[in-house]
Amino acid sequence: GLDPGRPTVAVASHWTPLGNLRRFGAALPGAILSALPQANVLQTGHPNVWQRVRYDIADPRASLLSRAVRRLRRELAPYDYASLFRSLEAVARAEPRFRLLSPDRTFDSLAAADVLVTDWSSVTVEFTLFDKPIVLHRPPQLRPFDRELDAAYFAASHAFTELGEVGPALAEALSAPDARRKGRESLRDLCLEF
Repeated sequence: GLDPGRPTVAVASHWTPLGNLRRFGAALPGAILSALPQANVLQTGHPNVWQRVRYDIADPRASLLSRAVRRLRRELAPYDYASLFRSLEAVARAEPRFRLLSPDRTFDSLAAADVLVTDWSSVTVEFTLFDKPIVLHRPPQLRPFDRELDAAYFAASHAFTELGEVGPALAEALSAPDARRKGRESLRDLCLEF
């Protein structure tokens, strides 16, 4: 039901606290809609977000005490998924250029997209198969598990840290779609076997 003549931005997210959905919520698609007033925006995310999981990826470098504190914090103050989905559904009702898609529609959104706004989700790697621009949310507190993979993600994308930076990163990505082609190829070749 969206105009195929408009540029389309797919927004994907991991389920962890540093992922797009949990860090920015509906503010991220809102910022994209404002920055690109002619674009369609398709928001999806990891199945764990839709299933409202209460766990996160364990950091093998974390101490036993910090793991226990994180677990206690999650149990006492779980993430408010109900509020997240209410705010996303409100955007969908108010904005005809926005669609909230369940994870089973992720590949539909990737195939339709001219650019992907993502985080450290594996969807980023899969999107390299389309050879289209990637805009990567790189939170300042991110501690990558693998330095080579971190460098490959960064080389493949136009990065942003804070919400106000997503518009300029998208403008840069859409104005020069081939600028990070070699980086996308390297990320694809590092992570996918043909």
